[in-house]
Amino acid sequence: MAAILIDKHVMVSMRDGVRLATDVYRLDGVPPAPVLVMRTPYDKEHALIGSSTFHILCAVQLGYAVLIQDVRGRYACEGEFDPMFQETRDGVDTFGWAAAQPWSNGGVGAFGGSYLAGAQWHPPFAAPTRSSLYTRAMSDRATIGRPPPSRAQR
Repeated sequence: MAAILIDKHVMVSMRDGVRLATDVYRLDGVPPAPVLVMRTPYDKEHALIGSSTFHILCAVQLGYAVLIQDVRGRYACEGEFDPMFQETRDGVDTFGWAAAQPWSNGGVGAFGGSYLAGAQWHPPFAAPTRSSLYTRAMSDRATIGRPPPSRAQR
């Protein structure tokens, strides 16, 4: 199994020059992979340990690159936080950046529920070329890397 590389606090520039703090999780020495993006106002530092339904390291082991980004104005990000106002433009810029990286095969998806789902839902519809930016929303019940719940747990 290839080693997992974790690039912490990568500052990704938005169209207006504001930079957003981003963590990238990916396998070392493998061909370019599809990217799963989560943009959050709740501190990206908790994403690795804070989710009981989506396991970042399992997704990476399954062949995805995973990008976790704090939204504008939160934690290590520049700019001012204005809930949901900047999410469409910043999401388009982030997804475009992810698709263009050498470790990306150009395929970009997103995951997250609640505010996270809203931050990921609008950008694909505002993208200049929708065919190059396709996102499927996943609810907070996504279970990559986990067995489905038994009937008793549903």
